[in-house]
Amino acid sequence: MFPSPCSLKVEKLADKASVTYVRQSTGLNLYGEKNSYSENAEPSYRKWSETISRTHELWDIALNSTKVAYNNTPKLYGIQDNINNVFVAPWKTLQQTKQAEITRLKNRNFDKLFNPFLRLKE
Repeated sequence: MFPSPCSLKVEKLADKASVTYVRQSTGLNLYGEKNSYSENAEPSYRKWSETISRTHELWDIALNSTKVAYNNTPKLYGIQDNINNVFVAPWKTLQQTKQAEITRLKNRNFDKLFNPFLRLKE
């Protein structure tokens, strides 16, 4: 017999179907978030201003860093701006004409490079 990888214990088999047991076994708190600090901890909501600044940071990473960094950072932040990706892909091809068009757009109206939702106020 193999040892169980889960260290959770219940008094009776029926307790395994309880919401508390399932949450503990999946590592979720009452709000369905991954949380290792406290069972009753409040969820950590994102700040809209932080989402906007991180999306702009992703643009800088796309232009000035490696492809690996650009692919990993959105996963780290939990942010993906598909409109921004439309401009990043041609930029990375190093085609001078496309880069010139994107640079003109960036200088003329920087916000057009990003999802229009980012222009909403908090």
